[in-house]
Amino acid sequence: MPQLLNYGGREPSGVGLHPERVLTPYLMFTPQIPQPSTGLATHGKLNMAITERERRDAYTGLEQTLGENIANTIMQLLPNQPADQLVTRSDMHAFGSELRGEMAELRGDLRGEMAELRSELRGEMAELRSDLRGEMGELRGDLKEDMTGLTGAMAELRGEFKADSAKLQLNLTRLLVGSMAANTIAVVTALAV
Repeated sequence: MPQLLNYGGREPSGVGLHPERVLTPYLMFTPQIPQPSTGLATHGKLNMAITERERRDAYTGLEQTLGENIANTIMQLLPNQPADQLVTRSDMHAFGSELRGEMAELRGDLRGEMAELRSELRGEMAELRSDLRGEMGELRGDLKEDMTGLTGAMAELRGEFKADSAKLQLNLTRLLVGSMAANTIAVVTALAV
């Protein structure tokens, strides 16, 4: 219960408004904030685990001392979860260590998979290179065959062309000789007449 001081509606001399004192029209009282029960203190440390009844009692005490609005505000600022659900620094450190471990494991898995993919890719590239070289060798062989065939065909055409050219030359020579002979006979006959 707050300690009530009656100053008869006036502020005593030398006493100002302090956060621990509240001035009412006829009363000035010093709020007494409820202390935690002995069940809450453990070896000089405040045990965070409180029951719902203790929380309700704290609200009632704050409401009687500071008023409903301020009590509501303070209770909203206090965590509503049980203490075993609150995260501590050691929980965060443990979680960070666990997270770093999982990340290292994932990094190792990822590196392993990347190395596996790299080796598969190298194998496939070597196979592709080998296939490409084989096909290029085949094409080169086919091209050599085709060029050999073409060279043979050209030699044959050249031979045929030479034979045809020789026949043509022979026929031309015969025609020329026959023509000259006919002209000579015509000139001799014309001179003899």
